[in-house]
Amino acid sequence: MARYLLVRVAGLLGVLFVVSIITFCLMHLIPGGPYDAEKMPLSEEAKANILRSYGLDKPLWQQYVLYIGNALRFEFGYSYQSPGETVTQLIARRLRELNVYCEIHPFNRVDDAFLTSFAPRAAASRTPSSRRRRLDSGSSETCN
Repeated sequence: MARYLLVRVAGLLGVLFVVSIITFCLMHLIPGGPYDAEKMPLSEEAKANILRSYGLDKPLWQQYVLYIGNALRFEFGYSYQSPGETVTQLIARRLRELNVYCEIHPFNRVDDAFLTSFAPRAAASRTPSSRRRRLDSGSSETCN
């Protein structure tokens, strides 16, 4: 049992490592950036300061080590779309909104698919009559 768990955890870590490398490489392959001349005209000195502050003036392997270190600490920097808010705060806010939505709409697509295909009596007994009519008509509410 311990060997099985060790193999599974090692496989998980391997997959996470490969996905992190792919993500890091894709971020560097995309042309342009948020500080390009057409988007945000800055002097060369200002661009150099920004690149230095984010560590983008370092070699790629050092940038990758910083990337992994920040990801392990859940430090994803500041959002470009919501200045003054970190990406971690943005994710937390969106998850709270999603949780509120899921509490208002407790059934999601997986529950609907299971209840309507495998347990129709359970679906009828667990849902209010208005929802039962929607399930019978084929429409489904989703919790995105």
